[in-house]
Amino acid sequence: MEKKAIVYMPDHCYNRMIKHIFENPRYECGGFLIGNRIDLDDAYVFSTREIYYEPHVGTHSRFEFSLDNTENAMDFESEWNERNKSDDYLFGTYHSHGTFDAFHSNVDDIYAKKFNLMIICSPSTKRI
Repeated sequence: MEKKAIVYMPDHCYNRMIKHIFENPRYECGGFLIGNRIDLDDAYVFSTREIYYEPHVGTHSRFEFSLDNTENAMDFESEWNERNKSDDYLFGTYHSHGTFDAFHSNVDDIYAKKFNLMIICSPSTKRI
């Protein structure tokens, strides 16, 4: 049986993610999701508590999470946990597809193996 994913994201995280994606809507961009995951029999439940991103963008058709970007996100996660006395972790990513629709590309397959959840957004079609 294939499990579904249920994602909870508070407004402040969702609004920051959407604002980030629409800052340069023709170029791809991305960020990290910080929170936790609960495994149920029929679903994975992701609870987003914070997002992390850096202001750099990709091209019209590609965005890559650099090693520096990932390390900075891990440092931010550690500081977040210390400040909030939590044990949250980087459980996923989000990225935009600029002028393309929101779909799972071959390049996305590579990143999907590194994280539990990947959210893909399209500024041009306004689909997630």
